[in-house]
Amino acid sequence: MSVTKIISAVLIVLAIGNVYSQSQFTGTYRSYELPQSPRIVGLGGKSIAISDNDLSLSLNNPSLLKAEMSNAFFVNASGYGNGINYGNVLYARHFQDRGNFAIGLLYLDYGDFRRMDEFGYDLGEFTGNEYIGYLIWSKELFKNIHIGATAKPIYSKIETYTSYGAAFDLGIHYTNPTIGTTFSVVGTNIGRQIKPYVNDAPENLPYDIQVGFSTKLQHAPFRFSFMFYNLTHKSLLYSNHNVSEPNNTNMSPEEIEKDYVNDDLENFLRHMIFGFELIPSKAFYLQFGYNFLRRSELKTIAKPSLVGVSLGLGIRVKKIQINYSFAQYHLAHYSNNLSLQFNLHDIFQDEN
Repeated sequence: MSVTKIISAVLIVLAIGNVYSQSQFTGTYRSYELPQSPRIVGLGGKSIAISDNDLSLSLNNPSLLKAEMSNAFFVNASGYGNGINYGNVLYARHFQDRGNFAIGLLYLDYGDFRRMDEFGYDLGEFTGNEYIGYLIWSKELFKNIHIGATAKPIYSKIETYTSYGAAFDLGIHYTNPTIGTTFSVVGTNIGRQIKPYVNDAPENLPYDIQVGFSTKLQHAPFRFSFMFYNLTHKSLLYSNHNVSEPNNTNMSPEEIEKDYVNDDLENFLRHMIFGFELIPSKAFYLQFGYNFLRRSELKTIAKPSLVGVSLGLGIRVKKIQINYSFAQYHLAHYSNNLSLQFNLHDIFQDEN
């Protein structure tokens, strides 16, 4: 099968996903959109085009799963703020001639809520949580060209309401190791809600098409990555008509919007996430990420702070990779993320 046919087949499936899964900005199962490792958080919240020996990157792009990751184990814990916490585990294995496989699970706890009736009486507490399973497959079709797919069943419970559904991701990437560049295309959350929370009221999934590019300088320890997402939406600009004096100013919502939006440029940047990594050695790295959409929507003009900015670091201690990242979503909301990754073969070999 030629490369052209493969790419054409992927694009057809992405188009079908757009029909059935609909909008990135409406619908249910928003936990599919969570950044699922400190490495991903540190790069701005999404990353699909970095091809190295990090198992967690396959959670955003299944084609990044490689044979070198066989027996790798990844575990992550994240504090999302406001009592919301989540964590996930992932294990990979290579099978000769069948490709690379990984299996994992994400658990999300929404915290505790107060149950109130229409008269304001307190009826006690309730909770909400979700589980997402991962079954990832990838294979090298041609030299430096990989494809992959992820099946993602989900179960959700909020108070007495339950729902379950399923989605899958498709990814393809090309890597040129000589010049250190990677180019990727991914379609995410192609699927449907099988059992809605309320009968006869099914919701859409947050489908998206994403394109990513990264390059590492040959003679300097720097890597730059560019991620383009929300590509199913031509415009990400809007005016807030619900607040008379937003951001504590005397300007109207339209004036506020025009004050900092240069239409075409701003719309382009809102589709992009920029990532930077300083990698002086295989045992240490530093990260910086900038999410333009997050900063544009959630900052305040009077005090933008670090909204939209994320920072990360990784250090290898013996044969265990430790990653940490920090991201600020708005003035009152930030996230801390910590993960461990190691190869079970290496650990058990040391014990013997």
